[in-house]
Amino acid sequence: MRVNGFKVTLLFSALLFVAGSVAAAVKVELEDKDRFPGDLLEMRVSVSEREYVRRDLNPPRHPHLRLLSEQSVPVFVNEESEYEQGWILVYQAVEPGDASLGGGVLFYAGNEDAEGIAIEEKRVRVASFEAMLDHDEVEPLIPEMDRKVRSGLKVWIAGTLLLGAFVAVVWGAVRSKRGAFTNEGRDSKTPSLHAEIERILSRKTISRLDAQCLVREYKMDLSPSSLASLEKVAYSKKGETQAVLAQLEKELAR
Repeated sequence: MRVNGFKVTLLFSALLFVAGSVAAAVKVELEDKDRFPGDLLEMRVSVSEREYVRRDLNPPRHPHLRLLSEQSVPVFVNEESEYEQGWILVYQAVEPGDASLGGGVLFYAGNEDAEGIAIEEKRVRVASFEAMLDHDEVEPLIPEMDRKVRSGLKVWIAGTLLLGAFVAVVWGAVRSKRGAFTNEGRDSKTPSLHAEIERILSRKTISRLDAQCLVREYKMDLSPSSLASLEKVAYSKKGETQAVLAQLEKELAR
């Protein structure tokens, strides 16, 4: 009796498993489009059942499609009040050609030895890259539009440099003429710096007007220290006459 009871129990369990397998609704989704070697493709597998069952997935495989990741969706109650769980599988195409993703099985969690549910095979087409005609011409490293833009940029830079050089030459010529004119006028109408300093030193004193004239007429010729001493006398009350005369003597000896 115990043996017969054991057989009855096994038979009842098998019937429950078959009923559960029949009640399970399996869905496999894979976008139908051509892919190239290196492209990724995503397969979604879901199973819904009336009774709460946790299942594991033995994912489908093919040597030309490398399985990169497998993400499971926990069991939840769907809109049909059924228990549903799913998996997201990401593959990468390795070689061109037709491939069939098959051999996937859903089985009870933790019991791979039990008979599972085979999932639908999906065919994948991996196209090959178009062959290019052989030729001896050098392939451009940049697109045609980029090449035109860079060519225009080079022309613009060259034009800017030429314009800058022309402006520099003209400005140098203007400054040269201005300097020649200034020196010529100074030589003809204005006494030299040394003559002015000798005149001031001969009087052994310097007035504010003399200091202002020296600063105005010979600012570019005076040393910084002499110019600073003269500006103190010309524009402030801090200047010392003897100190300025001593500085002018040094200026004369330069």
